[in-house]
Amino acid sequence: MSPEQFKRCILFEDKFLLIVDKSAGIAVEKISPQIITLESLVYSHLLLSDKKPFVGIVHRLDRPTSGVILFAKKPSVLKKMNAQFEKKTVKKYYVALVDGEVPHSSGSLRDYLHKDFLHKKAMISGQKSVENKEVKLNFEKIGLVGHRTLLNIELMTGKYHQIRAQLASMGFPIAGDVLYGGKLWTREGIGLHASELHFNHPETKERITIKSDWDIDSIPI
Repeated sequence: MSPEQFKRCILFEDKFLLIVDKSAGIAVEKISPQIITLESLVYSHLLLSDKKPFVGIVHRLDRPTSGVILFAKKPSVLKKMNAQFEKKTVKKYYVALVDGEVPHSSGSLRDYLHKDFLHKKAMISGQKSVENKEVKLNFEKIGLVGHRTLLNIELMTGKYHQIRAQLASMGFPIAGDVLYGGKLWTREGIGLHASELHFNHPETKERITIKSDWDIDSIPI
């Protein structure tokens, strides 16, 4: 990806923060020098104006997920943003396309999740235990796309593969997410897009809302 192409992915930037519209299929964190990741692209972008850039990964998106992701340009900013996530003052919203027709116009899911390290997936349980972490999300139906349902998701907790695992456990896996039972499709990644991020600016304290549109018209039915 050229510097000009990367610039078109930038949703917001000042001397404290950089917010990018991540493409599906690219990993966030640096894996190896040979593989281009979002972290390496951000570093290259910041290197144009800073000899020793700092790339602080505030939160993450799964490799097949697209959408809004935030980076801190200073260690002090990373610390402040991490505190906001811990205090749950940050609001995260997603758009999900799931296989099947969800019968409810809205609802909430509350489960317990643990990570299966061997198979690299999240396992959902209805019971609390030492290894299980409580996970919650709210959803609203946007409409139907063929035999699939488009949902707006408010993520209340942010755990490993949470949205993917919870929706699959409900019986409606995300389109293209074969790891959780989703049907194959022709689009890159899976039918999950981080559409909105709401947070307090770490310096000005202003409430910031960043949005990323998803090209619904190009979704395969």
